[in-house]
Amino acid sequence: AEARIRNVLDRLKQASPYPEDAIPFKILDTQGKYNFKANASTTTIYFQKGYLDLLAEEYKGDPKGMEDELLAVAGHEMAHVQRDHVAKGAALEKGIDIKDYVFVPDFHSDAELNEQYALLARNVRVADTIRSQEEEADLLGSRYALSAGASPAAIKKLMDRLIADEKDDRVPLTDILKKRPQ
Repeated sequence: AEARIRNVLDRLKQASPYPEDAIPFKILDTQGKYNFKANASTTTIYFQKGYLDLLAEEYKGDPKGMEDELLAVAGHEMAHVQRDHVAKGAALEKGIDIKDYVFVPDFHSDAELNEQYALLARNVRVADTIRSQEEEADLLGSRYALSAGASPAAIKKLMDRLIADEKDDRVPLTDILKKRPQ
């Protein structure tokens, strides 16, 4: 698995604007404790061993299909590293005074309730930034993967699967509204 991932990342780097960047990777075996295929830190891409095992099983007899999916997934994560998304997200979460970016009126004389509204507004801004970063990584990662030889059909298949997974993970708005401050 390591040689295959190294080869995929080398091909992706050549297709990216930063072919000389070193992008280390690690394979983690978390025994199913975390639900991710791959994830990026500020410098490193982490692949879940369970995902790699499932991929090998799903694409048994179809090494090109497996390689195409790895190109798409790794391209997405490489875009996060190259665009510095993790560091930007951490700065946003830690370093923003929400009142500098979003007008949060004092709706109530209750200071704690106003603080909850401010926190909600900050969380919406963080979520919006994360969504933008994911969309950028999807676009750049797909470009890198296509340039590195992945088939358009494989990228579409992965994107369709990710959209379906995201829909399964969504919390209905009615559940959120039930928990809002009264």
